[in-house]
Amino acid sequence: WRASNKPTEDNPYFVQLRPKLRQQYKKITESVLSKFSPDQVFLIGRDTKSDKRRFKYFDKALREQSGNPGAKFDEFLVNEDSLKLGETAFDSIFYQEKATVFIIPNWSGEDEDFIYSCLRRMRVEKGLGKVYVFGMPILLESERIGYDYFKNLHLHVVRSKFVDLKNRKVQEFRSRYYNQFGALPTKDAYDGYDVMLYLGRKINQYGKNFQFFLDKEPEQMLQTTYRVEKVMMATDRGISTKNKVNFFENTYLDIIRFNGSDFVRDR
Repeated sequence: WRASNKPTEDNPYFVQLRPKLRQQYKKITESVLSKFSPDQVFLIGRDTKSDKRRFKYFDKALREQSGNPGAKFDEFLVNEDSLKLGETAFDSIFYQEKATVFIIPNWSGEDEDFIYSCLRRMRVEKGLGKVYVFGMPILLESERIGYDYFKNLHLHVVRSKFVDLKNRKVQEFRSRYYNQFGALPTKDAYDGYDVMLYLGRKINQYGKNFQFFLDKEPEQMLQTTYRVEKVMMATDRGISTKNKVNFFENTYLDIIRFNGSDFVRDR
């Protein structure tokens, strides 16, 4: 279940269905570059090793997707005192006339206060300027970040799971579930149903070594699409590991935004 960057090694019987953190960073970068130029983008963080380390993953994704080996996003290190006590925290950025794009890569609940404080100051300081913020699932999960932030800051959130209540198959599932259990399905119900149905179909189709066939075609389910790929072994001390599977990983992710009335997948 967990989105670990290094879940296992040399284990072709391990299937990770939740994309790892670096895949989420890649997806955010891909979405940003589909709409904006790199010179409009700022990576937001604190002057800490962990935040700066996250920046490197985005720069790597930028270089891979742009084909420019020297490409690098601008970084803005936030002074936490300025978030609470200063008159401004981001005003030097908002002097630009073009739209401003912020990427906040922090994902932990321990960073919730920092993330919320950044959004609060951005909302105040941007004035009439257009701001777009891209971030991690915590933006949707935090009870402190209301719809007004999604609207005013055009929040875009990377998600491995999203239930579109307007989807016909979702509506049919909700109806069947309610008729059987007398309650509406929870997020875990959608997740459990998808996982067991997906894996059950593959076991039925391919047998006990089904995982070696998961990369043949993506399969859309209720709350996600499973696009499972083989993660191959790296060369080990000069010994060839060609065609040797390290493990399997789902790489599918959505970008979610608020359209004024509902959360929708960003097309």
